[in-house]
Amino acid sequence: TAFGRESDIDANGKVIFLLTDAVNDLSGSCTGGSIILGFFYGGDLLPRTGGNPGSNEAEIFYGLVPNTTGGCAVSLNFVKQQIAPVFIHEFQHMISYNQHVLVRPGVSGEEVWLNEGLSHFAEELGGRLLGDGPGQGLASSRLVQFMIPNLLNANDYLLDPEAHFLITPDNSTGTLEERGANWLFVRWLADHFAADTLGTSLTRQLVGTTLLGSANVQAATGATMSTMVPLWQLANYLDNLPAFTPADEKLQYPSWDFRYIYDTLNAQRPDLVSRPYPLRPDSTTTGTYGRTGTLRGGSGRHLRI
Repeated sequence: TAFGRESDIDANGKVIFLLTDAVNDLSGSCTGGSIILGFFYGGDLLPRTGGNPGSNEAEIFYGLVPNTTGGCAVSLNFVKQQIAPVFIHEFQHMISYNQHVLVRPGVSGEEVWLNEGLSHFAEELGGRLLGDGPGQGLASSRLVQFMIPNLLNANDYLLDPEAHFLITPDNSTGTLEERGANWLFVRWLADHFAADTLGTSLTRQLVGTTLLGSANVQAATGATMSTMVPLWQLANYLDNLPAFTPADEKLQYPSWDFRYIYDTLNAQRPDLVSRPYPLRPDSTTTGTYGRTGTLRGGSGRHLRI
């Protein structure tokens, strides 16, 4: 209901979620700390006779399994903790592919940066809507289960925004820092351009269209990217900044108190969150200032003047 309907090309009224160690194998020995948890492949929704011989011709996506011997070894508890967010994440990709490619023939799938931002936002919606009970709010253990990976990705992005894309090029490897930026941007859009508190009026509009990427965002919000991205970057620093009163509501994230969140995570898990609030601008108060670097799409360097 937040994104639109999935397809039903096999007319069975079902979506298949296949748990298989083939997903574990994609991560090799997974000793580097980054693990592929699951994926959706748009080719499964296309007919085999149309040049897609590997298609399963079904609504299907894939997730990893507990595995204690060889390959990427993960515990049962790890899979049980991760699989629900994976389900919601990949389901958004499936819905998006249907809405962009099958419902509106001739249109390609959504651009990766926005598609991933919407799927990580879907995880957040899952955490909020599948909470542990009334009044749980942001303290809900279900929200923690769904959101800790996104918060950690966002933390790693905010440590050095200049080094990572928001709008990723085609040759991007899809880093976790980029996914952190993608989620933050969609979260900020939902805070300020949706007609409902959850943000689903905006997400439905972003998925149910022939438009893609920046053009899609501009049509859904009525604002230009050249206006929104700088405001978003300012909000990344100014959100809940002590002794600061914003002149524009868009300089905040009403849905989160990121300073409190990262202060708490830093106190509890300094191995994962290395400092209380990750984004620290450069300053001109220390004397002469100069910087040389690479300006990446949608990102940049913060400087206090």
